[in-house]
Amino acid sequence: MQNYQTKKENMVDDITTVLFRLDKEIQHIEKLANDPNARHDLKIWRAEKRAIHDIKHILHDVHKYNRYEEAEVRELNQADYNYLGLNNPVAQAYFDHELVNNSTV
Repeated sequence: MQNYQTKKENMVDDITTVLFRLDKEIQHIEKLANDPNARHDLKIWRAEKRAIHDIKHILHDVHKYNRYEEAEVRELNQADYNYLGLNNPVAQAYFDHELVNNSTV
């Protein structure tokens, strides 16, 4: 019960963190899009989809959203791996490491 109360108290802060991270990712993608020398496969809609999923997860944890599915994140990750050409285990480990280390605001 204590864990649930803590999650509920931190819900707004967690959603705010997700939105700040989304803003940061969008700025980065737009910066790359405006640079004629930069090559990238990043898309704004992918960042938005991941942020929406993260918000669903936060709301699900405090019993405010009941349509969250863990399989959705696996599908999203697999789509990212396929889209970015990261289908081998070594590349996946690197991609996961970059996501974790670059996800702070």
